[in-house]
Amino acid sequence: MADPSLKSKNRDFSGLPAAEKSLIEENYKSSEKVSRQYSGINCTNLREAVPEYIKADCEKVICNSNNAFIVLGRDRVGAINTGYGGKAHTQAGSIDIVVGRMNPSPKEVYGIPGDVGTEHMMEINPMLTPVIDPESPSGQFQTDAARIYISQKTDIDDNFGLMEGPIGSVPRSYGRSGIAIKADSVRIMGNEGIKIITKPDLYNSLGSIINSIPGIDLIAGDRAQELQPMVLGENMTRCLQSMIKNIYQLNSIVLGLTRQTMQMNTDISMHMHPPAPLGALVAPSLELQASLPTINKILLNKTVESLKNHTENLTNTTSNYIASNAPITIRSRYNKTN
Repeated sequence: MADPSLKSKNRDFSGLPAAEKSLIEENYKSSEKVSRQYSGINCTNLREAVPEYIKADCEKVICNSNNAFIVLGRDRVGAINTGYGGKAHTQAGSIDIVVGRMNPSPKEVYGIPGDVGTEHMMEINPMLTPVIDPESPSGQFQTDAARIYISQKTDIDDNFGLMEGPIGSVPRSYGRSGIAIKADSVRIMGNEGIKIITKPDLYNSLGSIINSIPGIDLIAGDRAQELQPMVLGENMTRCLQSMIKNIYQLNSIVLGLTRQTMQMNTDISMHMHPPAPLGALVAPSLELQASLPTINKILLNKTVESLKNHTENLTNTTSNYIASNAPITIRSRYNKTN
């Protein structure tokens, strides 16, 4: 459940000129249908603060008075001189779908010209867009409420200020086609399954051959430096089966050693020495002397050799499943997560 303290106001007109804010609130409280048609109730017209958007010559802008935009143009991540569109590159077409520019506190730099009245409340300045920090090229991408950005040529990771991962993770994308989806909550649903597939084609959007197989990174908290290889389930199962087999083998070795030790203890407890004259050394037990070669032979042939084989099996398990170049590695060579 979301923290109630993090909720925003249900109705926030703080970014509008004072005269407009007052008129909207009066309409909201009014019982007259003529006035209430601009209150926003039942999805009637409702004026909100919409940041100024400096439209580039190449852009077609579709927008409304509720801070929702679709911009068809060329790659642009801030001011009109940003992105590959600002650098006059070709093959850099883009579609920017965004709601809630300058969220959570949008402001209009200048209001609608003329007297404020109901006839002006749905007017839309065709030059609407976000006010962007000139020192932060990706400012609008990081502050707007929700966005789907599609570009034929862009630096998609830099646009959204994403962290760079460690060596072996998915590399940053520069000058490539890209699609980014960003919002407070993103859901992907498929009634009959979802697939995430890399390298479906031999060539990228620039016509270059893709030589390697790119992976998939699942990163929580944009903490890319913590990425680790994902575990491969079937290989992990085989590795665990091998380890369990080694444990059983060691268990058998210990059991055999225990039995020989018990036999030795029994022989020691039951042995007897022939009587010796006063002051003379007691003679060794003939029974123990007779059984010792047999016990030592068993320990050498079974216990020691079994331990050697066990050590070799452990080495093979490490080489097959855990080593960096393991042929049946338990770690994915492509996909990572933190």
